[in-house]
Amino acid sequence: MTGQFPMDRRDVLKLGLAGSASALTAPLAMAQAGFPSRPIKLVVPFSAGGVNDIVGRQWAERVKPLLGSVFIENIGGAGGTLGVMEVQRAEPDGHAILLGSTSTMVLNTMNANKVSYDPVKDFVPIAIFCVSSTSIAVNSSVPAKNACVSSETVDVGCTTISWNVGSASPGGKSFGATRS
Repeated sequence: MTGQFPMDRRDVLKLGLAGSASALTAPLAMAQAGFPSRPIKLVVPFSAGGVNDIVGRQWAERVKPLLGSVFIENIGGAGGTLGVMEVQRAEPDGHAILLGSTSTMVLNTMNANKVSYDPVKDFVPIAIFCVSSTSIAVNSSVPAKNACVSSETVDVGCTTISWNVGSASPGGKSFGATRS
């Protein structure tokens, strides 16, 4: 019996290979659809109006031509831990970005009894776009000009602080070490 569509083994093999090839290339075609596929959420783990919020909003405005819609979600609380956990739990597709800081990525893990995230294992740093300084200050009435003070009202003593800025191992023993 002869059918209307005669096929031999070679035709079956070609059809099978064509089907397999299209199944394998479908994810590549979807990947070419472009990133982002929806608005980017920048999580600022502190309340609105603070320095981190201002920096995050400025960054969002500057990347809009590249990424499209970027919105800020301020999730304050627990020293920034709540906002960090929001990004940790988010779908890992790049549409949730954390505005991390020294507080959230270093100090919270050092000072808190237990935080539910590991900044090294749970996050990948993708950019550093703001560097800030921390200072030690006193009331302007205090007769101090620097941290090496010895007077009748203030006796801080002289402390030398060695900041190993630019070190390959920030957080190591020599980074921010204090010597008296």
